[in-house]
Amino acid sequence: MTTDQAALALDMTAAVPARAPAIGNTPLEIKSARALERLRRQANAEQMLVDFKQFARAHRDLRAKGLMIDCPWEYENYSRKGEHKGAAAKYDCIPIAYLEQMPVAELGAPDHAIFVWATTPLLDQQIGCMKAWGYRYVGCEAWCKGTSSSTGEPGDETWKANFGTGYVRRGCAEYLLIGAIGKPEWLPGCRKLRNAFFDPIREHSSKPDAQYERVEQSVSGPYAEIFSRRDREGWVHFGNELGKFGEA
Repeated sequence: MTTDQAALALDMTAAVPARAPAIGNTPLEIKSARALERLRRQANAEQMLVDFKQFARAHRDLRAKGLMIDCPWEYENYSRKGEHKGAAAKYDCIPIAYLEQMPVAELGAPDHAIFVWATTPLLDQQIGCMKAWGYRYVGCEAWCKGTSSSTGEPGDETWKANFGTGYVRRGCAEYLLIGAIGKPEWLPGCRKLRNAFFDPIREHSSKPDAQYERVEQSVSGPYAEIFSRRDREGWVHFGNELGKFGEA
């Protein structure tokens, strides 16, 4: 992590109030706690927009040909029982209405591609968010998750599909949406990639190193990653947890 990146990460968290504490189980206490949490998330989202616009201005000459973004999507739980297992228990989530306001395309060249991590519960809204940034949808690929101890690929005795949470189906895959502005120059090796790859799960929300390799095999640089938590040489990173999962 560079000094500038560390300073940015610090700035992004400084103005955000502390997470609202659990203050009781009566209907009024629950309602009050949720109202406080909504206000906290709103303040966090507004601060994120300020910081990202600052980041985009500082990198307006980047003209990236490949962008990747792993948004902290906000989910709606069916009940309080599932809140401890959801994304909001792990990191600050941001409503899509705020994410749609991010000037993401300002980081890119006139012709470039974007790779957006998505999940089945919000897939339609996530595609809509990508379009709100100015991209057209051109494709998708799936990360097929194995258990943390899995090796090899499906069919091998050492591979076991992950059994995650879900709404209608239990999750064992995440999706990488592919969008474009203009006419990206797809590299020759891009056409040889299948639209699915297999890798074991890691820490919550941590993505496999293969994500970088697949982007780099699709388009040439410069590259930028938004809401990054892993460092990668040759990439520019934005987020408030820069380097959390080390280097790729």
